[in-house]
Amino acid sequence: MSTPLERRLSCFTDLDGDDRAILTELCSDVRTLSAGDDLIEESAPPKQVFIQLEGWAFRYKLLP
Repeated sequence: MSTPLERRLSCFTDLDGDDRAILTELCSDVRTLSAGDDLIEESAPPKQVFIQLEGWAFRYKLLP
């Protein structure tokens, strides 16, 4: 079964078996977040790279 990332990238280029295996591994640790959850808190250095498979996300900054 292919991942959403694999399906999207295959629209632009041919993917071989190694490419598909790497993309499957990238999407293996799936987390589900609820509305209002933060991926990274303000001023915190990012420790991970996120691949958003579905839904909406946005950036914001709290002002004084």
